[in-house]
Amino acid sequence: MLRACAALLTVALAGTAFAQYGYAPFFDQPLVQNRGYGLELVLQRLRIVDAFPAPLNDELKEQVEEMLDSDVKRFVGTLEQRDAQLAADLLEALAELTELVDSGEDASAATQAARELVWRAYDVVVHPDIWRSPAYIGGLIADLTLGEGGVAEGYEEAADGGEDLWVFTSGWSALQRVNKLWAELLDVANAQQRADVEEMLVILNGLYPQAQPPEAITGSPEEAEAPVQRMLG
Repeated sequence: MLRACAALLTVALAGTAFAQYGYAPFFDQPLVQNRGYGLELVLQRLRIVDAFPAPLNDELKEQVEEMLDSDVKRFVGTLEQRDAQLAADLLEALAELTELVDSGEDASAATQAARELVWRAYDVVVHPDIWRSPAYIGGLIADLTLGEGGVAEGYEEAADGGEDLWVFTSGWSALQRVNKLWAELLDVANAQQRADVEEMLVILNGLYPQAQPPEAITGSPEEAEAPVQRMLG
């Protein structure tokens, strides 16, 4: 994974001076990258809530619970140090959202309120000059495609006997963000890189046509991994 991430950072910095940014997320500022990924994971869970009417099934409820059980731990300490009130408001909003989802109630309003707080937290935890930079965006794409419940693993786990079929939805949610992040890198990618990545995204979007997983996935569980690895390389 480390080699793939490094390769993507090379693409992200193509056509610009590395010194202009002064950091490489996976090497110089791993904590910043980790905090940002935590925020992205929370947003990934919120997209899952938005994708289905209430009540969510038990597998999706477990994914939503990861916001408080795991995701926020990547960044909440930093947020509390820099803006204690915002941290408290965000944790309260996520707890309320989780409770609504767990009880099977409509959580659309709570999801929107939580999302607004997450974006406010993003500016506090990761400086805007960083999270809008190509190097950082490239690192996030690597995280979202290769990380747990990401694009490659979401498809693999769903296809591997079907026991974790609803991890497919997690991979779908990650891919929605990857599509948007890639659009922000177009200006620093050359023509060949754009063609290669967009070809792989066509394949990946074909594997994830919707949030709802198919009844069964036939074919290789690794079918998403090959285009992901080529895209990053």
